[in-house]
Amino acid sequence: MKERLTAFLACLAVVALWAGPSRAALVVLSDLKSGLTPIENHALSLARFDPALGTLQKATFTLIGTVNSSLTVSTSQNPSRVTWEKLDYESILGAGNRYFIDISGPSSLRADDAFVGKAVDNVTLAAGQAGFFTTPGLSAFSELVLTGSDLAPFMGSGSVQFLLNANSFDSVSVTGGRSFSIATSYEGSVRVAYDYAPVPIPGAAWLLGSGVAGLAGLRRKLGWS
Repeated sequence: MKERLTAFLACLAVVALWAGPSRAALVVLSDLKSGLTPIENHALSLARFDPALGTLQKATFTLIGTVNSSLTVSTSQNPSRVTWEKLDYESILGAGNRYFIDISGPSSLRADDAFVGKAVDNVTLAAGQAGFFTTPGLSAFSELVLTGSDLAPFMGSGSVQFLLNANSFDSVSVTGGRSFSIATSYEGSVRVAYDYAPVPIPGAAWLLGSGVAGLAGLRRKLGWS
């Protein structure tokens, strides 16, 4: 009898742990845009958090921007000198009038001095020689963390629309009457991680109640005080 009682109590403990306080869970969603700058008011959408999953505790939005730039200089019968300077780069994501994520400016985007700064410094092109130059690719990111009442617009059905803007700014000097063109490719992604406490599992709660009732019946049958 004691062995059966011990096994019963062990099972009840497992059920209690199963039906105990909910642990935090995570839902991660993302959207992506790629193309050449400038990118103006491109819509990115993320689904709102479904309250049926549980209680939303925190939402972390992350904007990731990756850029690559190239400079092409035409051929000429005259020698020339080329200087190309990256002045700035910006990537801004907004939702409504309150929520913005900004990774603009040299200070936040400078992975090394070769990106924001002189990518080509007084390089000589011989007569009849074309020029093609690139900057090293760069990725940068910024986060926005929301809690409390700020979470309300991101809960419910449907999706939240973000507007993405990205641009690149350059200064180019080419002598010898040559033409040139600059192309900056951009890939921007927005990601949201919803941290929430899941609703309790109804089946586990029912099993816990059944176990407690069974233990009470067993106590009466054995005449425990």
